Amino acid sequence: MSGNQLIGHLPTESFS
Repeated sequence: MSGNQLIGHLPTESFS
């Protein structure tokens, strides 16, 4: 999931 700055849920999803 392209969300480098989308740290609104899980820190692991930021780079996922």
